[in-house]
Amino acid sequence: DLGTPHGAGLWFAQNGPTNHRSVHWGSALVDRGRARIPQRFAIDFIGVDANGRAVRRDFRKSANEDWVGFGADVFAVADAVVYAMRDGVDDNAALAEPGAPVSPSIEATYGNYVILSLGDGRFVHYAHLRRNSITVKAGQPISRGQLLGRVGNSGNTNAPHLHFNVTDVPSPESAEGLPYVFDAFDWIGRTRPH
Repeated sequence: DLGTPHGAGLWFAQNGPTNHRSVHWGSALVDRGRARIPQRFAIDFIGVDANGRAVRRDFRKSANEDWVGFGADVFAVADAVVYAMRDGVDDNAALAEPGAPVSPSIEATYGNYVILSLGDGRFVHYAHLRRNSITVKAGQPISRGQLLGRVGNSGNTNAPHLHFNVTDVPSPESAEGLPYVFDAFDWIGRTRPH
């Protein structure tokens, strides 16, 4: 079982693993003649306030700092080794369309990221982290609950959130998404499409 990837507060699990119509389930890739869905069980965690709002003001005029989750701490979900990381990519302006990525590669989609190796062919991906917030280096052993960085808006995204998933290999171009279990969470409710 995995610990929580984020700290205190409320987090809306968008594009989660139970929504088979989400952008994550629709991201099938073909690599060497084999179809894979690297984001099959991915979740986009969006910070919300006690009223369920993700933005503190009119979202159409919002800056990243107006989003409840922007800058929130991101933690290691297990004891692991940092497989790879990148920092220094600028955060996008809130609600600015990043455009289609040129490839499904980490460099084209993740922005600032950390990938942990859990062993046994399992890799945990944290994407869209805040610029200059990452606190770990590649090859570093880390402990469950250790601070990795902060929620940002870098890479192929238009709003601050944490993209989280587990795969069988570290490269999203050839990975298959793996199921995982959090050791605890609170279910507050669900939303319905309009």
